[in-house]
This record gives sequence, C-alpha cells and structure tokens, in this order.
Amino acid sequence: MQFFKYIIILLLLIQSIFSQAQRGYKVINKADKAYQKGYYQKALKLLTKADNMSYSDYDNFNKAIYKSAIIKVSTHIQMENYQLARNILDSTFVFFATANRINEFDSLYAVSYQKEFGRTYLKRKIEEGMLNNSITIKTDREECVGLNDICIAYIPLDDGQIMRMEF
Repeated sequence: MQFFKYIIILLLLIQSIFSQAQRGYKVINKADKAYQKGYYQKALKLLTKADNMSYSDYDNFNKAIYKSAIIKVSTHIQMENYQLARNILDSTFVFFATANRINEFDSLYAVSYQKEFGRTYLKRKIEEGMLNNSITIKTDREECVGLNDICIAYIPLDDGQIMRMEF
C-alpha cells in the first residue's frame, strides 16, 4: 500500500513538472495573439513572464526563446524601437542559429534598418561604401567563396551606427 502511495506522488510530481513546462509555451502563444491584435505592450509583458518560466528540455527551451525573440523583435519594430529590436537579435543569435533560421535573423535586422532609415538611404550608404571601400567584410576564412561560408558586411551609417548584413 505504501508503495502505491509513492507511485501516485511520483506521477503527480511528473505531471506537475510537465504542465509547468507547457505553460511557458501557452504564455508565448498568448503573447503572439496579443501582438497580432496590435496589443504590443501586453505582448511584451507576457513574453517577460514567459522568460521566467521553465521548459521541459534544452531543445524546447531553445525553440521557446527563438519564438519569443521573433515576437519581441517584431513588436519593437512596430513600436519603432529599432535599436532595441537589434539588441534583442544580437542577444539571441545562438537561438536563431540553433533553429537554422539565420536568414530570418538577417531579414529582421535589415527590416529594422529599413524602417528606421528608409530604403533610399540604405541603398545610398551601400553604394557609397562600395565606392569608397568603407564596408568591412569579416569571415571565418580568408575569402567568402563557398556556399557555407558566413561573411558579414559592416556598413557605416551617418549617425555612427554600423549596419550588419550577412551574405
């Protein structure tokens, strides 16, 4: 009889841990719905809450951070907090890489600069940088030649910021 008591307690404990892990995803999904409806402050508040919740394992945690980062960045872009959006991208790069979403990462980066400065300005800065060799290219190898090479261009802007673009 005592044995069954311990089994029941153990099962309840496991179920509690599992349901706690699922709550984080539910909060992120609520934040996504709030974002879709234009309730940006509510979305950010829910995401802050989700950041402090537990997840069932490392892979699920990575996926949650990735989805949360997408919503946070998109929300800040909508609220015209472009630098904050880029800061979030910088701090969550590893989660984008783990999710094989580097292109999405770079697209959000580019959108934040485009919304902040406009297409015409960015096009002019890229062209100027190419003409006067002020664009810095960094890579993990000597040249950007292969399909799997990660090459990053750093393009100086007028206000001292440097736009980062991966190619």
